[in-house]
Amino acid sequence: MAGNDDSSGLDIFFDQTAETGFRQTRLGGYDRRDVDAYVREAEQRLRSQQQRIQRLEQQLAETQQAEPTVQLPAAPRDPDEGLDVGSRTTAILQLARDQGRQVVDAAQRESERIVAAGRVQAQEIIDSAMREAEDIRLTTQEHADDQRARLERETGDVVARTNAEAEILLDRARQQAAVVEHEAVSLAARTREDAQREADVVRQQAMTQAAQWRLEAETVRSEVLTALQAEHREATDALAATLAEHTAQRQQANEELAAVVAEATRIRNEAVVEADAARTRVLRETENQIAVARAQAKVSLERATQRHDDRIEALKREIASLQQRRQGIVAQLSHLSALVTATAGEFSDDAMDPLDSSLDDPDDDPRPAVAAGEGEDAGSDRPADAPGGDGGAAATLVDVEVPGTGSDDTTTVLPRAGAGGQHGGGQGGTEDGGESEAASGEQQTSGPPRR
Repeated sequence: MAGNDDSSGLDIFFDQTAETGFRQTRLGGYDRRDVDAYVREAEQRLRSQQQRIQRLEQQLAETQQAEPTVQLPAAPRDPDEGLDVGSRTTAILQLARDQGRQVVDAAQRESERIVAAGRVQAQEIIDSAMREAEDIRLTTQEHADDQRARLERETGDVVARTNAEAEILLDRARQQAAVVEHEAVSLAARTREDAQREADVVRQQAMTQAAQWRLEAETVRSEVLTALQAEHREATDALAATLAEHTAQRQQANEELAAVVAEATRIRNEAVVEADAARTRVLRETENQIAVARAQAKVSLERATQRHDDRIEALKREIASLQQRRQGIVAQLSHLSALVTATAGEFSDDAMDPLDSSLDDPDDDPRPAVAAGEGEDAGSDRPADAPGGDGGAAATLVDVEVPGTGSDDTTTVLPRAGAGGQHGGGQGGTEDGGESEAASGEQQTSGPPRR
């Protein structure tokens, strides 16, 4: 039967036992995911074995590192250093150092050789196991692919026969898979036991060698310790002699230091006396300079006070003069106001009509305009009372501030001269206008006008 011939390619990996978990079947054989899972599990077991071998190597290395080592004293660099303890002691120490170095070097070389051999054996075991696992996986994959292709070609006409043969193949595959798994487990166990035995042998050899080295090192240590104790006694005696000499030198240094301190105290006292004298002299000179400066300041203050008083007196005289001028200007304004009132009563209503019509027409206004820059408001033009037809001048009132009076009533109304410089009252108006201009000029020089 064809099914019996085809079973040869499936007898190494198909298994439905609890260990593999191949539960699902397909037309071409078992499910690929189950097979891949089984292969991954086998690889995982192989990796666990490798990790265990690595742990054994690490334990072996730690055991080797835990062995105590004896640090022998270094040989003196100066050949004359050992002459004090005798030539025989120096020879013994040198021989002990040489033997210690030889023992340490031999132990180091033997340890490295054992570790290298263990690592080589472990690596060979790992490589062999990996090659076997890879061969199993590749063979399984190739047989599975061939069987699946062949079964797919014959599927159309032999479906029923294939199902029966599949049952037979399933039983055989289970048996073969069980056998293969048992062999793999046995091989892994044997490999693990062999590795464990080899590791135990290597560890026992290392411990034996370490114990031997420890005994030899202890012997060397005792000899070296005896020699060092003798050297220590000699060094102690030399140190006592040196301390006695240092004590005498320190006492002598203390006496010299006391003499130096006394000399320094004397010099310091002399310096303090000189410093006090210098400070007294400086204080006296400073007081003299302060007295001179105070006298100069007093003279300067008196001069400044005198200049201030003179300036105040001059200002008072100027203020009195300005007040007199103000009174004269007020009297003149009163006189002008009386004249304007008297002149205005002489005109009749008929005579005022042409004047009113001329005032209504701004082009015919005979009164000169007052410039805004002279302190007048351009929009406050007021006609002055003047005789009609004789070309009389119009009077303009300005505000002038008189400083220095010390009160708020400092505004004086002054008349400004017209175009002709004459008032309707005659020559007296011209004189009053001139005095007003002069007074206005003086007031403007004394202080700024208040608008």
